[in-house]
Amino acid sequence: MFNDRLDLLTDYPFQRLTALLAGIEPDAAAGAPMVMSIGEPQHAPPAFVPAILTEQAAGWGKYPPMAGTPDFRSAVADWLTRRFSLPEGMVQPDRHVVPVAGTREALYMIAQVVCATSGERPVVLMPNPFYQVYYGAAVMAGAEPVLVPAGPETGFLPDFAALPQEVLSRTALAYLCTPGNPQGAVASREMLEDAIKLARIHGFVLAMDECYSEIYDSEIPAGSLEACAALGGSMDKVVIFHSLSKRSSAPGLRSGFVAGDTEIIARFSRLRAYGGAALPLPILAASTALWRDEAHVEENRRLYRA
Repeated sequence: MFNDRLDLLTDYPFQRLTALLAGIEPDAAAGAPMVMSIGEPQHAPPAFVPAILTEQAAGWGKYPPMAGTPDFRSAVADWLTRRFSLPEGMVQPDRHVVPVAGTREALYMIAQVVCATSGERPVVLMPNPFYQVYYGAAVMAGAEPVLVPAGPETGFLPDFAALPQEVLSRTALAYLCTPGNPQGAVASREMLEDAIKLARIHGFVLAMDECYSEIYDSEIPAGSLEACAALGGSMDKVVIFHSLSKRSSAPGLRSGFVAGDTEIIARFSRLRAYGGAALPLPILAASTALWRDEAHVEENRRLYRA
């Protein structure tokens, strides 16, 4: 069954692109090429990151805990509370937060957690265009991927509520990326509230990919936990994904987190214990410091504005 599903997937898009570009050499006289494909940050990560990795080098010799350290989880909960103006205690470090080795792993694995394999074939909703991991996750979970247009007609965001009842009734998971990749569209708090209400009405999980939330010009993007707070504070049916790759220009750390619905977080943690990658202790220490520091994030935005 697993091999049959894998055969439904083509090679990963960036592998195909590499093959297409093989043998093509840019004009050296024009300078170094700007690679526009994978979206790799071009700014340097904060100088304190390598310093912490060196200071914590003894940690490379220890197996790290899958749940990360209490300090990491507290730093994440504190950051979420500050960033999205949440009530104190709404995000509890030991119940709502789990570290992940980059959000790609987590966005893929969440489909394994929430897509049932018995009964009617589940549906996974995703915007179109989309991050290819959403599609691969749906296929490998045995679900039907449903690509929801996210072009100019819908403000470059998917309109899940416009889907037929038959589709919504089978939906197990919906991916929503805001600020959007690649469109850059940003959902308002009201739109996020509507998406959360829709998920709860139809009983599906809303996976909020918010990895670009800290890259903005002047208007601060709303977040789904902000919307949850406005709806009473429950995180039922909502999981959010954040990463240090874009926020802190540190994609090589492979460091992020998932937060939200306690039942889903518990099940997700159980799956990761079998097949996930634990973050090494030096990386957890550096990540903790990054989530507690905003100066480098503000400098990152300044460079992007320039």
